[in-house]
Amino acid sequence: WMRRLFVVAAGMTATAALKPARVCVIGAGAGGLVATKVMREAGLEVAVYEQEASVGGIWRRGGEVVYEGLRCNLPHQIMAFRGAPFAANRSFVATAEVTEYLERYAAENEIDARLGTRVEAVRRDGARWLVTTETSAEQFDFVVVANGHYEKASEVRFEGDELVERSHSREYQRPEAFAGRVVVCVGARSSGTDIAKELVFDGGAKRVLVADKAQARREDYYDGKLAHAPAIRRFFRDGSVAVEFADGSVERDIDHLVLCTGFEYDFPFLEPGLVSVGSRSVSSLYLHMFHDDPSLVFLGIPHSVVPFPLMQIQSILAARVFLGAATLPSLADRRRDAATHYAGLRRAKDAHHLGDKQWDYCAHLLHLANDPTQLHAWHNFLAANRAVYEHVAPRRPAPPGAPDVYRRLEYLVDHDTGRWSCLNEREIDRDIRLASSSLRQPLPPTPPPPPPPPP
Repeated sequence: WMRRLFVVAAGMTATAALKPARVCVIGAGAGGLVATKVMREAGLEVAVYEQEASVGGIWRRGGEVVYEGLRCNLPHQIMAFRGAPFAANRSFVATAEVTEYLERYAAENEIDARLGTRVEAVRRDGARWLVTTETSAEQFDFVVVANGHYEKASEVRFEGDELVERSHSREYQRPEAFAGRVVVCVGARSSGTDIAKELVFDGGAKRVLVADKAQARREDYYDGKLAHAPAIRRFFRDGSVAVEFADGSVERDIDHLVLCTGFEYDFPFLEPGLVSVGSRSVSSLYLHMFHDDPSLVFLGIPHSVVPFPLMQIQSILAARVFLGAATLPSLADRRRDAATHYAGLRRAKDAHHLGDKQWDYCAHLLHLANDPTQLHAWHNFLAANRAVYEHVAPRRPAPPGAPDVYRRLEYLVDHDTGRWSCLNEREIDRDIRLASSSLRQPLPPTPPPPPPPPP
């Protein structure tokens, strides 16, 4: 497949190449792995750099961001890359199963990442990009930034919070460390909900309060063992450390504060001025991925999405643009589109939130990729994924920390036809109703541990 390419990109002159154009992929997590596969299949030469000792990104072995007891909140049938299903016996898989999936994906596609290699700098060098590591400097025609956005914790401060022991969810691993303690979790999205549930049901916490800005007044569940509270107003000392919430309610004897407040985008290796990073936003990216110079591409910036297939589609479009097989609008039109998007935001931190818009977004990227052979297969794939995604969503527990019965749902999905079914919907819906009805009742006592085996 060594073929002559004429590569034309904004800010570059047309040059005849005797070998494929070179792409640098930064990061060997899910995004970097799928980008490498897609771009190699398109005929590009790819080098992928990974600062850690193994592939997988946040899912890598020994990683710190994904805690030990995590089970995914999406069924693996829709998490997987198209053409690469999970080998799993249950729909909602655990951390180790995602790790194994990505390691197998890398091995089967012969992706030989340069492990333990930190990218120190990326800057323009004439018509190409100069990528510098601790030990080398190489030129590339294109750069794909796939370093994820789960490294730099988003820190939030409160009046008086120096009085209480605090940590961020990225440091959380096991619930047992909080046994017998009163814990406040800040944030009611995925990590706050899951950590609160673990602390209440598995860790033996004395009481867990989930502080949520969207909550107007405090509500208590399980005889006060779990509370869904409004935003924190302040911490203060009243004999013990106490917290006051926005509705005026007060909780005393606080032992620990867990910040489940998400992460910030961070690209410390990029030349200053290439991008402007704000609070959970990267300014002026066209379609959440293209720099003004489209030879620089960012993968995985959108959140509240099904990430693996979305990054696969982003990679398809990027490869087609790199090869000149797909054409983006003019720079003026791209800038106007990005400016309109940012101007219409209610909150800057929602700049890359897609949620229900992800399906139209993916379809638009495929349309721009201009490859009719892909459209039908992807149409059915996305239709099935959307249907399952929308089936799961209303079955997640309403109060943060409540039992996650929905993770016992089991699905069959045929992506070739777009058909799907849930194998145990009636049973799980019944159990969800039972769990909801028990919220106002005390938790059942924890059974005693089994006796030790005889000597």
